[in-house]
Amino acid sequence: MMSDLRLYYAAGRMLAMTDAWPNWVEGDEFRAARDKSRAGK
Repeated sequence: MMSDLRLYYAAGRMLAMTDAWPNWVEGDEFRAARDKSRAGK
């Protein structure tokens, strides 16, 4: 259980400390919403 917690913490911290955001693949129905939210940054 502790090793899982360490993994989740490390992944969350890595995402929190970067400005690189994951994005949807081309043609995905949620891609337009993500691109719109990125433009408002």
